[in-house]
Amino acid sequence: MRKFFLMLFLVWTLSPQIIKFYPEKNPLLSISVVSPCGRADEDKAGLLEEVFTYQEVRWKDALFSSGARVEAEIGPDFSSFRVIVLKNFWETAIGVASSLVKDRNFESRSLVEARSLLALRLYRPSPQDFGIFLFYPLSHYAKPFPEPGDFNRISTSDLRAFKEKCFDPRRIKIVVEGSFLKHLIKKRMTLEKRPSFLPPLTEPPDRTPLKVGLLPSPRPFVMWFFKVIDAEDLCAIRYFLASLAMGPQGLMRSVFYPYGKVSWGIKKGRNVSIGWIKVSSLSDEEVFGIVSTGNRAIAGKLRIKMDKREFDRIRRQFMGKKAYTDSLPWPGFRREREAFLMEEKECSLQEVNSSLSDYPTRNISVLVGAREALLPRLVKKFASIGVFDSRGKLLYQVSK
Repeated sequence: MRKFFLMLFLVWTLSPQIIKFYPEKNPLLSISVVSPCGRADEDKAGLLEEVFTYQEVRWKDALFSSGARVEAEIGPDFSSFRVIVLKNFWETAIGVASSLVKDRNFESRSLVEARSLLALRLYRPSPQDFGIFLFYPLSHYAKPFPEPGDFNRISTSDLRAFKEKCFDPRRIKIVVEGSFLKHLIKKRMTLEKRPSFLPPLTEPPDRTPLKVGLLPSPRPFVMWFFKVIDAEDLCAIRYFLASLAMGPQGLMRSVFYPYGKVSWGIKKGRNVSIGWIKVSSLSDEEVFGIVSTGNRAIAGKLRIKMDKREFDRIRRQFMGKKAYTDSLPWPGFRREREAFLMEEKECSLQEVNSSLSDYPTRNISVLVGAREALLPRLVKKFASIGVFDSRGKLLYQVSK
């Protein structure tokens, strides 16, 4: 009897608990691998890009012949890789996804081709990605995007060790959606949970943020970033940013009309989420006044409580957006991806006002996009400013 229960335990332990199945009437099959590892967990810059691009190159013939496509997303502390294919080519999808997790060897020819492709792609962060660089300057948690030469410095042992750490069955989640035969997926993708030690993942440091950063840009803009490390504040920040940018009566829209275009958003992470609000379509001369006026508007809005009419209007907009998002295909992938990120709960008007009244100004930073020639005037106005390159690297800091 004891042996029987032991056998049941081992079967349960080695069974594909990490695989989530979402069958639906869809002529396509999607298999996703979601990991809690991101750029912060890379020992060398560019490891995730190289792993994902290698998968794409290694399977390029099968992907091309089946009409499949791959998608990859890399954040500071999470990542995902998907392959989408017609259901008749399920073997291709399974092969690509399972090799990402199971295969620890790297074919030299495909690796060289992947590095050549990466050198041509030149991934660069968008201005919305710079919040992490402002809040955690010169830290491992906010690693700049890799340079083309970084990929050639990565060895196969680096790639193998990174896969062992970040694509271990105990960390990842595999999401299967569309039309498929469940027993075939289980048979081909069953992963053994290895008993080896798992290295800890990188946690955000307690780092003094840069209050103002400059990103040389031919198109001037100003962005305010809001750091969230407590999940309870995430909902309040969403309402706050919406109240600033909501058209046509949002505070920022009212203050800056007709000077620039106002937009906002939140980049959610596993440990840190960063909200942003951006004023664009400016001239170089307008930048200075926009920063000062925007700072006063944000500080004033944090002091003044949100009223019920404003809260209800924003909530209706959020409900409409959620209904639209829920109607999009591949809801299982979005659901499981969100499970890795900071959890956002619903909040009441009282909770929003309470959270905003205690929100620390230490968690607010500003990024200015303008010509580098304006740096002396910016330093004169803001006392200290950090200058970034287009890949998120802090080049230098200038103070009065």
